[in-house]
Amino acid sequence: MKSDDRKQQPGTGAADSARITAAMATRACADLLGVKDVRIEYPGGGTRRSVRAIAGNTSYIVTRRKHATRAALEAGVLAELHAAGAPVAAVLGFDGAWLIQEDLGGLRLSAALGTRDAHAAARCAALAADALLRCQQAADSIGLSRRVAPIGARPGWLSGLLAIPGDIAARLGLPAPDVGAVITLEQLAPRRLAFVKWDARPGNALLVDRGAGEAGATNGGVTWIDWEHCGARDALDDLAWLLCDEYMPDDAQLEQDLFERFLPGFARLSERPPEEASDYLSRFGTLHSCMRLLLVIELKGEGGWWDPEYCERTDRIGVTAEGAHRLCTRGARWSRRLPDGERMARFFMDVEDRLRAGPLSPRDASPGSKRS
Repeated sequence: MKSDDRKQQPGTGAADSARITAAMATRACADLLGVKDVRIEYPGGGTRRSVRAIAGNTSYIVTRRKHATRAALEAGVLAELHAAGAPVAAVLGFDGAWLIQEDLGGLRLSAALGTRDAHAAARCAALAADALLRCQQAADSIGLSRRVAPIGARPGWLSGLLAIPGDIAARLGLPAPDVGAVITLEQLAPRRLAFVKWDARPGNALLVDRGAGEAGATNGGVTWIDWEHCGARDALDDLAWLLCDEYMPDDAQLEQDLFERFLPGFARLSERPPEEASDYLSRFGTLHSCMRLLLVIELKGEGGWWDPEYCERTDRIGVTAEGAHRLCTRGARWSRRLPDGERMARFFMDVEDRLRAGPLSPRDASPGSKRS
């Protein structure tokens, strides 16, 4: 089941041009499920690797990954997690290339966070964190971390992560922050290799009805999708992915509530005492905020901000003024939790000022060129 090591952030390349045609998806349904009369829909756009197949009152998610090894990893992990009671979709068929899962429908958390009031957003975020922890706990109960590849084991991986703030500074014409004085390579090393989803951003969490499939019933409202980038690293990394995304509300009280409720569970899987777990999460989350900012900056270029509704509906990186603001203010807040973290906090504020000031470096930054 192990797959090769991967980049710091999955899903950051240009959308794959190998479109899944209706004929291809229809054939996959016939071959794997024996279902021949289906209608194909493209909920995330025509370049995505997953489509919806509808047969009467039943629908399925039909996926063909770019790499066969990723497809096999996703299918195997989904089957094991589902059998262990994790809130994930059931695998209905897999032939080495095509993966067909139950369709739980629902609304992406990234969209729900932008359309609901503060109380509802907090509840949705808590459901997602709970579901993510349940996935990790289910994986731990069956020793799944031993059957997936470690993330970040390649030489230079952590150095590349630490270099991201400097990359942002160079792109914006700002002084480089001395990130090494705040975060070191040693402080980013996992205490224990635990199973992680890794791509645990809000766009990969679905809010579903309680009765929608086994996964919806298991968790009472949230299931996690897209597992092709999972692996083994620090359990706390997944929590940082969820909380430090441009779609997550910039709400210090919401963060504190989630920390109090869920940090102990992730810390146990990380094998860190609570205070150390909080420090690690703050360091990794600060750098993850930088990674999301770099993606936003690269895509924006000298063009305008993208339409928030378009980004939410098509699950794109949030290249919006609101998303950039959330990343900068949260990054500054998380930085201040660290010794000597004020310099990184100032850096985030300088980035926000620069983004407000005007055009960036010339780039081709047409909307829709990248997914989240």
